Amino acid sequence: MILLFIIYININAAMAFPRPAVPPPSSSSSVPSSSSSLPVPLPVPLNLPLKLQALNDLFPPLPPHCSKAIVTPSHPSSLSGSNAKNLRNRLNIGVGQTVCFKTDETSNSTTTVNSTTQLHTLTLSRLEQYHSITQRYRFAIPEVETKCICECSTKTAVCQAEEYSYGRCSGSNPSNTACHRTFFSDQPANGCPAGSGGEPRLCCELKFRPYENRTFTALRLEAPTTFAVLRYSAFSWENGRWNEEDKRTIRIYLDGSTQNQFLDAQKNLELSINSMGKSSNQLAAGMYFVENFGHGSYGELIQQPLNEVTDHNFERLGWFRQDSNGQFFVHNGYVMMDKIHRAKAENCMEQKFQSILDANFYINKLSNESTKFQIAESLNRTFRWIKSARVVDSEERHAIVTENEGTNLEITLTSNLIEKLLFVHNASKIQDFTATIIVDRFSNSVLNITVFNATGILNGYVKQIIDYKSEHIDSFTLYVPESFPVTRQLYARIKPYPTNTVQMVCLRPDDSPTTSEVCRPVESIQDELAKNEIDNRWSDEIGKCPECNHVSMDGLMKYLNPMSWASGVSSISDFFMLLADIVVYFSVAVAIYVIFTKCLYPIMKCCICPTMPCMPCYSKNVKK
Repeated sequence: MILLFIIYININAAMAFPRPAVPPPSSSSSVPSSSSSLPVPLPVPLNLPLKLQALNDLFPPLPPHCSKAIVTPSHPSSLSGSNAKNLRNRLNIGVGQTVCFKTDETSNSTTTVNSTTQLHTLTLSRLEQYHSITQRYRFAIPEVETKCICECSTKTAVCQAEEYSYGRCSGSNPSNTACHRTFFSDQPANGCPAGSGGEPRLCCELKFRPYENRTFTALRLEAPTTFAVLRYSAFSWENGRWNEEDKRTIRIYLDGSTQNQFLDAQKNLELSINSMGKSSNQLAAGMYFVENFGHGSYGELIQQPLNEVTDHNFERLGWFRQDSNGQFFVHNGYVMMDKIHRAKAENCMEQKFQSILDANFYINKLSNESTKFQIAESLNRTFRWIKSARVVDSEERHAIVTENEGTNLEITLTSNLIEKLLFVHNASKIQDFTATIIVDRFSNSVLNITVFNATGILNGYVKQIIDYKSEHIDSFTLYVPESFPVTRQLYARIKPYPTNTVQMVCLRPDDSPTTSEVCRPVESIQDELAKNEIDNRWSDEIGKCPECNHVSMDGLMKYLNPMSWASGVSSISDFFMLLADIVVYFSVAVAIYVIFTKCLYPIMKCCICPTMPCMPCYSKNVKK
């Protein structure tokens, strides 16, 4: 039942298939003339498994659209002592274009009536730029949580400089958390009670975690090496359908020299490629990054100010990193944290404070409005000439940039067959189109055009609608590679036009009369320029410290320890100030002792023992 269903679908789909691109003539199994209907192709066994055979029957291979080629015949120099005189055909090919050729049966008198001619297709699929990766590291955009406590008096023991200045956080932290401490003295005494003494201090603890658990890989790309990827196929027309007899993908390094390679499996067709120089579009060597999606997959390459491996610039991306063990850390954070973190107390008793990082590209967990930045668009959205830019594999040793456009290649085809090569191409067509002239947010001026029922090469131009008969035109060419008419969105580079103006755009299929030209008025618009604003402001926060601003025994004992007095002496003036403090403290202690022994103690004695007279004791001491 399944097989019958597949055959039924195949028959209905085959009836909707277009007429083959270039059917070989003078063959008993060739396609009928254009005025005849296409017969329903019958399944042809290809010695494939049942499932693959069913898929091949359902979706038979079709040749691509054959582009028009300007062919120059030439004769190579002959090898001494050789009688071989192979004819060479030289032509140019662009990215996405396909040249088609077959053997000219009329040039061979031995051709039989039942011979089948193959259609050979050669497509320049793409240009690839391979960049070596010389540096890499993982990083994240940090989400920062700041907790600060404020103490009015130095007698308390919660906020101490030796524990918070360049200090590590107490306890262990998860692998996705980096923790640092900072200390700020000489804080305003706002909210502190009068006579609290000392200078208010602010102690802060900062925790850094990956924002939304997203991670990135920073890569340093070097100068690229460019390759051209060509796809060769040979088709035969049998029993009312195309069969792919031979195929091969050839990747060639473009270094300016001529390279030779056989096309077909029988080695009857030799291909020589000469690049007209390297591609004019190249990524500059430098730092780029990709987002990690897990399981060895990555996003598109992005370019933005980024730290190299040895840098610790907090104004760029990449200062919050992940080591080889998966632990996140602030690069050079134990040295730089006291320099980049700023905090000030607003009300010490109420634990109100303000905090800011002298850094970019971070998220404030408690106040997202205080930070603002944007991650740049991927390269394939920023540059129109880039189709994709990705890391090759999980080894992270190479990145590949695939071009949408590039330099033309000069190719030479040499045939070892007796028959000559006959180059053929398909007719181009278009039914209608809609378009808009756009200057995008990256200031790329392009014609965004959607063609309907189009195929092949479409020659176009732009004219001023107010001066339609002007001799000044802006020309462009579009290419629809499908062998049958489709609806497709295309882009063409053109010069920028004033916004909110209307221009006349015309398209004409290649090799078609001017009467087939389709013209439409097209509006010119501009997108807002991309803004990469970075905003970093003070955030108002409230700390939690119930034990702060209460005199504790530890703080008092530390305050009474004479060793702690000398810890702050760093000059002669500090020494004399300490000496004066000691004299004052000693005088106060003596005064307290005299008052207690000569006044308070006798009064307390009289109060405790009222029956015993106080004065006789005193008078007795006087008599003695």
